[in-house]
Amino acid sequence: MMRRDAQSISSRSDKVVQGPDPIGVAELYEQAIRVIYSEAFAAGLNPAQWNALRYLSSALPERRTPSAFAQYHHVTRGTAAQTINALERKGLVSKRPDETDGRAVRLELTEAGHAMLSKDPLNLLAEAFAQLPRNRLEAAMMIGQQVTMEVYRRVSRR
Repeated sequence: MMRRDAQSISSRSDKVVQGPDPIGVAELYEQAIRVIYSEAFAAGLNPAQWNALRYLSSALPERRTPSAFAQYHHVTRGTAAQTINALERKGLVSKRPDETDGRAVRLELTEAGHAMLSKDPLNLLAEAFAQLPRNRLEAAMMIGQQVTMEVYRRVSRR
């Protein structure tokens, strides 16, 4: 696991910065994401597999399908199928035929899948956000939504 002290992540000491520095802010978020990804792999899953477990734990039953997962995460159905198949091989997800549509498949977390979620590395970030006062948490939420929408917008224009 990557360890950093507070000084090494609190500023960009290699540059003189005047005012807000968008690259510095992006690098701080990247460092947090890198720690979480590192923890994800240490638990034997990749980030996409963690995303699938989280999705299946919270999605409405009718949305627990490979195509709904692919749509929600903006990935191809093939990519979603690879992720889901890997989780099924690991015993974390089970597939069953849809009762109303014989062509469709429903996905469920197994007991092991639910247990794995208790080790979700995203909890590290959630716990850090939980330490913020409510007004700062609300601001973080609004900023996160705005930045995420802007990133998606820019990627979709490529």
